[in-house]
Order: sequence, then structure tokens, then C-alpha cells
Amino acid sequence: MMLETTLVRDEGPEPGAVRLSVEELDLLCHLRGGVDLPGDLRLAPAVEDERELERTRSIAARALLARGLVSDDPEAARRIDRGVDHALGVLHRHEVTLRVLLEAGGELGGYAAAVAGASGALVRPLEGGLVDLAWFRAEELVAQAVRALPGVPAGAGGAVEFPYQVMARQAERFTAGRDDEIRAELAAAGLAGEAAARVVELLRDRTGSGQVTARRRVAGGDREVTTPVPVSWIDTRHGRYLVELRRADGGEVLATLRPATAELLVGRVSELLAGVM
Repeated sequence: MMLETTLVRDEGPEPGAVRLSVEELDLLCHLRGGVDLPGDLRLAPAVEDERELERTRSIAARALLARGLVSDDPEAARRIDRGVDHALGVLHRHEVTLRVLLEAGGELGGYAAAVAGASGALVRPLEGGLVDLAWFRAEELVAQAVRALPGVPAGAGGAVEFPYQVMARQAERFTAGRDDEIRAELAAAGLAGEAAARVVELLRDRTGSGQVTARRRVAGGDREVTTPVPVSWIDTRHGRYLVELRRADGGEVLATLRPATAELLVGRVSELLAGVM
């Protein structure tokens, strides 16, 4: 099935979203002449050769036609849905990007949100070969990126601070059943009792983690300004906790675990974004 497209170039469609298969997204990008997704995202169907790729794109074309995401014109060209085409254009230009990296159960994933001009867009791979594509106003970039995070509620309790090396070495110790070493290290740092027990519980019950980085293309597009320190968090069975680092007067690096409400994450990511503007 040979496909052509008439691209929609008008600005400012109403905000919207659509769920696609990886194969459908690949075809839409192909129809636009290629889309350079932001944040080094690579989303392509698993095919062995050009013949299989052509067959996969034919199936995707029929699915897109059935959903009204592409349509025929009298010359048999294909017109991409206005919102979808606009979103892909924003992602391709990606003047400013928020890249979200996720880890859960040893599996890595993530997504990207970007703005170009007055518009924003987000592309988020899902399980099962699906992809969420959304488009919105540029000022909603941070809110949209945070809203797309896996749904883990903010952790309970207040903030707790402790030596970062305890956190950096948590995996090997818990795996080896050496919780006592962590408690001893916390005690040496002046953290004992309920506060120490809470740190041990949160680190032991960790289920995943994530971070956000920000990038901005410099004029000309051949160089990027990036944030040196990401916004980071851990997910636990008790909720999500922001991880913030600081260097104490003596040079020791301290970590603070702080319940990560949506409002707090939006604030921290907004500060991150301001650092590249």
C-alpha cells in the first residue's frame, strides 16, 4: 500500500491526546518525512526486513483510516489528523525538552515532553507496544510531564535527611540481609530511633525510581543546554519520595527524602526548566 500525505501546517489545534500502536506512530512519522523524537527516544516496529516493514505499515494504514486519523482526498493523498500532525511537528522541532527516565523492577522506561513555539507535545511508550501522544499549550509542559508519571501517591510523613552513601549502597546491603550495617551507619550520623527505622523501611521497600532532565536547543540546533542535576525520586510501597542532595559544611553529601506531591514535583521541575532558559 503506497501512502502519501498532505501535511497540516496551521497552528494551535485544541489540546488533545490519542493512543497509538508503535506501528501506527511509525507510519505517521514516515508520512511526515521522518520525525526526530526528542530525548533520544527510539520507537520503531520490530521488523526483519523492508518487506515486513511494508506489510506492517499497510496494516497500520488501514487502522489509522478506520479511526479517522488519516483520510483520503480526491487525489488519493493522505491527510493526517490536525492534532496528531501538529504534535508530531512539535516533537520534531523540540526547542525545549523534558526527558523522564523511569525504573521499576529492574526494567527501564520513560517518555519525553517538548515545546516548540507556543505548542507542546508528549510521547509516552506504554506496555504492549502502545504509545500515548498528547498535544497542549506550551505553558502546560511541566504539568503534562508530571501528570504522565506512573500513578504513585505521595509518601506519608515528613522529610528525613541522612548520609547519601547509605542510599548509594542500599541494594547490596538489603540483598545480603545486612540491614544492621545501614542502622549502624545512620546511628553514626546521629540518626537513630524512629527516624532511622523510617529510612531503613523506605529504602528496603523501594519499588522503583525516576528522574527528569531538561534540555534546550541553542540557536542553530546543533548544541543543547542541559541541566547538570536532575529532579529525582524513589517509589516505595509507602508512596513516592523526592530525593534531594546537598553538601554539608564538612563535605559530606546528604540526601533528603521528601513526600513527592504533584505540586512539589511541578515546582521542582519548573525550577529545573528555568535553569536552561
